[in-house]
Amino acid sequence: MAASLWMGDLEPYMDENFISRAFATMGETVMSVKIIRNRLTGQNVLN
Repeated sequence: MAASLWMGDLEPYMDENFISRAFATMGETVMSVKIIRNRLTGQNVLN
């Protein structure tokens, strides 16, 4: 079963790898992570 989880207010250090590992430590299998980034700065979109 596929599902999407939307998250907000991520800290700048929370990249795709960090999110995947965080869920893996809770026993969850992550298929993919996509972080929306600001096109100009490359930083996570916080709001």
